[in-house]
This record gives sequence, C-alpha cells and structure tokens, in this order.
Amino acid sequence: MTPGSVIALDARLVGYAAGIARYAELLSRALAELPDGDEQYVILRGRKTRGRSLAGSATRTRTRLCLTPPHHRLERWTLPVEVLPTHASL
Repeated sequence: MTPGSVIALDARLVGYAAGIARYAELLSRALAELPDGDEQYVILRGRKTRGRSLAGSATRTRTRLCLTPPHHRLERWTLPVEVLPTHASL
C-alpha cells in the first residue's frame, strides 16, 4: 500500500442479524485502535446502522452513509459511484 492510502470497509450489513455484520463492527473498532500510520479508513454504513458504534470518532477513521442496500441487484453499479468521492484505494 502507498503512504496515505484510503481503505474502505463495507459495513452496510451492520444492523442486520448476521455473522458478517458482527465481524464488520468488530473490525471497524480494531482499525480505530491501530497505532498511528498513514492510512485513512472510511467505513461505509447503511441506513440500518443508525445508533450503532462504528468507530467513526477515531482520528483516521470516518464513516459515510451509503444509500445502496447490501445485495441490491444494482449494487455493482451504484456502490462504486457512492464510494468514488472517498478516494478509497482499497
């Protein structure tokens, strides 16, 4: 990874009762606790994540609301458009 990389974590499933949702929630918290580095993290959250802690208060971590629901039939076209402004490289 290049210095100053922006890494996006798709946490749109948080708010659903699923193992992946729990994993994304724990991963977002762990990313916030990493020692300082050049990486920035963008946590993509869905509408159902309201009220859930996704480590958005960390200095290198920010959240972005995505309108595209997980597993939507148009997801492969609409999600990249939503992620584009974050300048995520991974």
